[in-house]
Amino acid sequence: MAELVVHQEKVTKEVADELIKICPFNAIKYEDGKIEIDAACKMCKICVKKGPKGVIEYIKEETPTINKSIWKGITVYVDHLM
Repeated sequence: MAELVVHQEKVTKEVADELIKICPFNAIKYEDGKIEIDAACKMCKICVKKGPKGVIEYIKEETPTINKSIWKGITVYVDHLM
């Protein structure tokens, strides 16, 4: 799962206005001196790439990988009737 992290200490009114203009989905809101990203966000990462550097960061968690070589010799049989 990935997420966008906002570094609130770097947020100013000018930075917030710039990020709001950049977002094509209107997912960035500025209230009480803080930026919030709501459910309209499609994780397009435009705010990370084109916005002020270091304000919004994209963090992607690594997904665990499966060693398929240990599963050799296993057969799965499915009998399905309609």
